[in-house]
Amino acid sequence: MLGRRNRVEPVRRSQPQSDASFDMAAYRRGTTLNSFKSDEPTQSERRRLMRLRSLRRRIAAILAVIIVLLVLGISVLSQFTGSIRGVVATNDDVKLVESDIERYTKIVDDYLSQNSFERFSFARRNTALLQFVEEQAPEISDIRIVPAGLASSNVEITVRRPVAMWIDNNGTEFVDENGVVFDRNYFSVPSIAIEDNSGVSVDGAMATSTNFLSFIGRTASALEQSEGLKVVRVVIPRGSARYVEIYLDGRNYPFKAQITRDATSQAHDIAVMTRYIDSRGIQPQYVDCRVEGKAYWK
Repeated sequence: MLGRRNRVEPVRRSQPQSDASFDMAAYRRGTTLNSFKSDEPTQSERRRLMRLRSLRRRIAAILAVIIVLLVLGISVLSQFTGSIRGVVATNDDVKLVESDIERYTKIVDDYLSQNSFERFSFARRNTALLQFVEEQAPEISDIRIVPAGLASSNVEITVRRPVAMWIDNNGTEFVDENGVVFDRNYFSVPSIAIEDNSGVSVDGAMATSTNFLSFIGRTASALEQSEGLKVVRVVIPRGSARYVEIYLDGRNYPFKAQITRDATSQAHDIAVMTRYIDSRGIQPQYVDCRVEGKAYWK
């Protein structure tokens, strides 16, 4: 309306809204830009942490190297033969006495002293070791050095089993299935005993030579294993130095065999003649198989 003053509404000023995210409890009174310290680690603190992490990595690396070296050292020592604890025979029915153990220990020690680097198992020449031992103890057919702790080992040996024996004034000699002659026997006395009726002097006689005993052992083994025939007696006849008379189980007549022939071939000829004679019911005084591929009887 005219004459009426326009009513002026009072202007309401908006009050500044408080920041809801502002934490009044965290407000620090008297804090200025110069005195404010951030909760984040300072540069010097970060460097210190980095140095600690680097130190831990170096210590871990050193410990790893020490562990690796320790394992390698133990492994090397386990393969090193500094001393021999004992000697055992792999044959089930053989038990060594103290004097035998001392003897074989000394032989092995002598070999290792002459070949020091072979105290380590990875450098050992087993063939050379066996050859060295056989020269002094031919009754051993195999030998092994096995670890028995740090820097110590045990010795395992295999001894020969005799198939025949020879007795004279100088003692008793044995021969195994491979024709190896030895004088120390750990088994029962073999069933084949060689009888010397040759009348030849023992000294220098062919009958007492290594070749002769080797022939007897290999022939007896070939007859039993390949032909199923058992030798029970071997006789060197009078005046003979080149052949023997072999008696087989169940037969009272001998087979004459030439000792300079191959043992396997000789055993085969004897086996052929036994089958021939048995098939015809012949009862000979002896059978001569000294010539290869030929034989006759009387």
